[in-house]
Amino acid sequence: LLLALADVRDEESQRASDAICTGLQIVNFCQDIRLDALRGRIYLPKSRWGTHLLVESDIMAGRCTEPLRRTLAGWCS
Repeated sequence: LLLALADVRDEESQRASDAICTGLQIVNFCQDIRLDALRGRIYLPKSRWGTHLLVESDIMAGRCTEPLRRTLAGWCS
């Protein structure tokens, strides 16, 4: 929206804007993992949990364990 308001329309700026917006959404998601889980919403794909030994109780307790860190790192990269 800001790019359009500033009449910036080149592809490089669009890609950079998309990357920044995606990063901000991921950060927002990550800071709310426990709150979302307490509301019955866990967005981390269970298919990735086993790879990093993540368990639901870590998410529910709000502990930033090594398995949670590895799961998030793998999902965000």
